Amino acid sequence: MSMRLGLANGPLPATSDGFTAELADQLQGWGIHALALHLQDADVIVGGAGRRVRDLLAARDIRVVQSTGFAPNLVDPDPDVRREAHARIRRGLAAAEALGAVMVNTGVGSYHPTFAYGPHPANHTSVAVDTLVENLRVLCGEAQDRGLLLSLEPHVQTTISDPDTIAAIAAAVDHPALRVNFDPVNLVGTLPEVFDAAAAIGRMGARMGSFLGPSAHVKDIRPLPELVLHLAEVSPGEGYVDWAAYFEVCRSLGEGAALIVEHLHGDAVEPAIAATIQLAQRHGIALE
Repeated sequence: MSMRLGLANGPLPATSDGFTAELADQLQGWGIHALALHLQDADVIVGGAGRRVRDLLAARDIRVVQSTGFAPNLVDPDPDVRREAHARIRRGLAAAEALGAVMVNTGVGSYHPTFAYGPHPANHTSVAVDTLVENLRVLCGEAQDRGLLLSLEPHVQTTISDPDTIAAIAAAVDHPALRVNFDPVNLVGTLPEVFDAAAAIGRMGARMGSFLGPSAHVKDIRPLPELVLHLAEVSPGEGYVDWAAYFEVCRSLGEGAALIVEHLHGDAVEPAIAATIQLAQRHGIALE
């Protein structure tokens, strides 16, 4: 099986004017063929900059796979918040289409007052689940109309917190445009899941497999030696992720799915890309 090696964060800019030939050449030199972008200038992108970025990257066989959803709150019961969430997603869909992206990848929001992935007990109630399903049914149709997927970024602190809940929500929405990004580190919340990552990742694949999209995020996880539980993201290969189990799920994502290294900056980026290439090759995944 082959996958497209991808990157999020790192040297990628926050606005479209940050994409230069020099940056595109650097990405090509690293072997990058897919990007997950969090560009904030949607109006500029839709107005023509999206085509410039798309062409600049295409000349180097790099494609935008994921584009941001602008942090919508899709679980809040307030109708004004829901209207704003729909507007954010629509902005994201328009920008993604202009960039030639495969999907908008987005979190679902939170009751937490300041952080879109923040913990709050109300995130895990039936009210939050029902509100999310209602919103997704509408927005998936709009994504499909633009030829895009609407991909959800799971997280243990939000409403899409575990494989069973995610599978139930996706089944309730029941729309072909809805997908879930494979990001197992985001769904780890206990030490047993860290230390038996093969079993945890296997459960994720078994429960969510039919809803996963053509994308996976690459990172690792390690508990810190502190008096209360802290689970830290670390570079690929520096934690407890079971890579045999991880790449077994990746094989179900389809030929050419994107394998996206994320959340690293500065001098950490290039070694993480090299480690990802080695891990993929070790487990029989060809990168293109």
